[in-house]
Amino acid sequence: MSSAKPSRKAAARKQRLAEAIAALTALEFGLKQRNEIAAYTLLALLDLQPDVSWADAQAPLRGITPIIDFIAITYNVRYAPNTRETIRDDAVKFFVEEGLLIRNPDDPKRPTNSGKTAYQIEPTALALLRMVGTPKWKGSGKLDSFTRTLGSRTLVAMAAVVVSLR
Repeated sequence: MSSAKPSRKAAARKQRLAEAIAALTALEFGLKQRNEIAAYTLLALLDLQPDVSWADAQAPLRGITPIIDFIAITYNVRYAPNTRETIRDDAVKFFVEEGLLIRNPDDPKRPTNSGKTAYQIEPTALALLRMVGTPKWKGSGKLDSFTRTLGSRTLVAMAAVVVSLR
């Protein structure tokens, strides 16, 4: 009986990873941004446990090391400390450029190379990702609207910041 529980947990982790990759694919990220590292990074930035609904996704403020820690604790995948650059360069950098993440929303004047640099899911993207696994995910038109802005998603992020300042 004890062997069934770990296999269910492993299956849930594998399923959640597949869902995250599918979500990144639906959002039209390139092959390099829809791999395991990118998917686990997305899950960490949504604070999404394997057994929690996408509708319950959150937007914690996380740096690269806390992202690695979340992945290790939650998904039992261990990355070496030197993987920080891989996560930053192969996932986070592109997510920021495309407006999926906001860099340093708590202190926009913080230098990018600061050890305190942190990232957070952009609010519009969070609302959209909370629909994963529901009929609204592909049927609401929001997914199409978001992906039509490919190449200018940073405008979505800037608009969200402007609205939040009002």
